[in-house]
Amino acid sequence: MNFADLVWRFGTVQSLAVASAGGAAASTGVFGTQTYAVRVTAMGGTVASTAAVRIKIGSLAEAPVANSTTDALLTVATPHLVKVVPGEKLSAIGNDGGTYTLNVVELLT
Repeated sequence: MNFADLVWRFGTVQSLAVASAGGAAASTGVFGTQTYAVRVTAMGGTVASTAAVRIKIGSLAEAPVANSTTDALLTVATPHLVKVVPGEKLSAIGNDGGTYTLNVVELLT
């Protein structure tokens, strides 16, 4: 792997208020035309072993809506790098009773 493959410029930053597992999923706007990766970090919530956020990524046609029990689980306070395709969007919901803030940074080459 080339070192340059691990270095990005920050693009658009989106901040989502993420509801608890019983609430409604929140979604970002579509990712830009040069976005092939995002850095996703969840903050807040509860101090418990279940503190996490569930995410789902898909195209506008797929209309992704995160499920609080079956979608990808992201731990709190840990930046996660996720490969995406331009024009996709991210949906998020809490894994438990806590509420979170999800910071989504588009990474540009």
